[in-house]
Amino acid sequence: MVDNGLSTLQYQRILEHAENLNCKLCPSHHKVKETKQLCCPHSISVTETSAEITLQTLVDHTVPRICHIEFITEKLRLSTNTAFEVMKWGCDGSEQNRNKQKCFEETFSDESLFSICVVPLQIHSGKDDSKSVICKNPVPSSTKYCRLIKFIFAKESTDLITTEVEEIKHRIKELEPTKIFFADLEISVTPTLIFCIVDGKVCNAVSSCPSTQTCYLCGAKPNEVNKLPVIPKKEVSKEFLPFGISLLHSWIRLMKCVLHISYRLKIKTWQARGAEKKKKYLKKEV
Repeated sequence: MVDNGLSTLQYQRILEHAENLNCKLCPSHHKVKETKQLCCPHSISVTETSAEITLQTLVDHTVPRICHIEFITEKLRLSTNTAFEVMKWGCDGSEQNRNKQKCFEETFSDESLFSICVVPLQIHSGKDDSKSVICKNPVPSSTKYCRLIKFIFAKESTDLITTEVEEIKHRIKELEPTKIFFADLEISVTPTLIFCIVDGKVCNAVSSCPSTQTCYLCGAKPNEVNKLPVIPKKEVSKEFLPFGISLLHSWIRLMKCVLHISYRLKIKTWQARGAEKKKKYLKKEV
């Protein structure tokens, strides 16, 4: 029902048709509704401009929900009394047309939305050589298992990104292990959150990089990238290595570079700088 986006009426019609064929595999809508309620954590704070939940509450709700899946429970019983939950988190902003609905706050606008989320990746027991994966997210890049920590109607800016990221990092430091109780067993699950759900704007804001064309890892500028003696001397900020390099954005940048070159074959540079080159470029455009 959730994956297919079925309405209540659609689900009930399918259920009635299945029962007419003596098929009772699907639960009643009442049972589905109860189960969906169990998926919703408590202590959610909602205002006119934002909604959020404490990180500890979200982790304490998410981990037991995963661990009480039947095949995962069986694996946990065979492991030690300690386990580890690996999650990734990050933030992003988006924009849309303004809603015509009136709001009490005059300065409020719903044109921009900034959200912070976390995605569970895997649960494992042991460390290093003795590490044993108990369960793994089959679609780590999908929004299917994405859990919102906070969203706020505000424009994505450097100050907002920096403030919210620092706040979440502070909450992560204060996280405590989640206790899971079975009939005859207690398991302590320690969460590990990796900050890697980022885009170029977030990377630049967190690394205090002034330009999107400057590498946030080593600080190399566009005019330095092709200078082989210069690049090896650059010091890489290991703090930002978990951000990685997006393959999709690499392909986009590559295609953009090819297009720029093809547009400006006569001047043979990606930007028309100088009066003479600008004159040639304008003649070509006309």
